[in-house]
Amino acid sequence: MFFGFTLPGDITLGDELLINVDTKSRFYNVGSIISALLPRVFILGGIVLLGMLLLGGFEILTSVGNEDKLKGGIERIKNAFFGFLTLFGVYWLAQIAQILFKIPIL
Repeated sequence: MFFGFTLPGDITLGDELLINVDTKSRFYNVGSIISALLPRVFILGGIVLLGMLLLGGFEILTSVGNEDKLKGGIERIKNAFFGFLTLFGVYWLAQIAQILFKIPIL
């Protein structure tokens, strides 16, 4: 309600305002929520990548002749790099979509 007038997004019952939908809010649709979360997901992905690389390296260092632990560490590092490449690809797809559709994503 704005100076006694109902705005287009407001839900009223008679004269009583039930829900005030702020149309100037930053999060007014699903796309704006995803755009706000995406940079944080990339940061979280980088932290997880670092942790997986350290854990895989630690497994390799402590394998001392155990072939299963050695293969597990190598597999963990390989999966971390594949995850990083996927995250990197998603970032560039978002950049391309931002240019093509002329909308701010990141």
